[in-house]
Amino acid sequence: DGKVVTCDYAYSVGSTDANAVIVTMEQVAGFAGDGVTRSFPLPSRCLTPLKLLVGGVEIPEGTGFEIRDDGESLYIMEPPEANESVLFSYVDPVCQGGYYETRSSGLDNPYSQNDMADDGETAFFKLGGAFSVENRLVGTGDGSKKVFDTGTPLIRGVSKVLVGGQEVTDYALNNVKGTV
Repeated sequence: DGKVVTCDYAYSVGSTDANAVIVTMEQVAGFAGDGVTRSFPLPSRCLTPLKLLVGGVEIPEGTGFEIRDDGESLYIMEPPEANESVLFSYVDPVCQGGYYETRSSGLDNPYSQNDMADDGETAFFKLGGAFSVENRLVGTGDGSKKVFDTGTPLIRGVSKVLVGGQEVTDYALNNVKGTV
């Protein structure tokens, strides 16, 4: 009662499970050449070009194409032949933000969302990177409270829990919700 609870832990916005799917997010725009057109409007603004394939052949950036109009269009130096496929992969603002919807069955619903179909639960998490937190205040005991929320979903693991400054080892972690 009245003792401060702190936690040292690592959390990931990526996969820590061998059974997990690793997602790489990119925008792909497809066009057909006409033998004349060199400039193609993009469906979203290009922040980072990844790969351009013209007729299945990769065209190197800086020599074969460039991004123009503040990322709104793709300009190809040599116009693609008539009916030649053009596939351009790039990072756009949605990819850059990196928010993805994850669905699974049988896991706790970390954001208490409603109307989940097929016993699936959905949450949105930002992907990319792993971070460590030390001595994070997760609550103050009241004599009966046993669950403390770190405020961080998708915790990879806890390295230390202190109650009133004394380390305890008898705890459980809910990795999805981020509770100890």
